[in-house]
Amino acid sequence: MAYKSVDKLQNALGEKVFHYTKDKKKAAGRALGTMVEIITCGFG
Repeated sequence: MAYKSVDKLQNALGEKVFHYTKDKKKAAGRALGTMVEIITCGFG
């Protein structure tokens, strides 16, 4: 899957993965932030 922007990726994650939460976009944003932290700190 390729997305042209982080916002589109975040919306897709919200709809497909975090559909059960009250605030889908916030949950997806936190998950993306966690992935960025893992990648940055893990290989830094």
